[in-house]
Amino acid sequence: MTYEEAIEILQEERDYAQFPKYVREAIEIANSAIKKQIPKKPTYEEIDNVYGSTKRTCAKCGDVCLISEGAKPYEHYCRYFGQALDCSDIE
Repeated sequence: MTYEEAIEILQEERDYAQFPKYVREAIEIANSAIKKQIPKKPTYEEIDNVYGSTKRTCAKCGDVCLISEGAKPYEHYCRYFGQALDCSDIE
């Protein structure tokens, strides 16, 4: 199952009113967490000559992330917001 398929299932028209409030909140949190796993292109990029990294700005929160060539996949996330960053061009 892809992230997009999981989001579609969570967003289907259902009668969530029958569920307790904590279950509805859990569904919303799960939906939000899944959306963060879908890589988004950074809004701004430039090369940092001091560190030899690429500066990328998170499209969601605006935080600047430094991503080096050969960075591990777990480093391709915004450190504050948790949004996955699409870094396919430097791998």
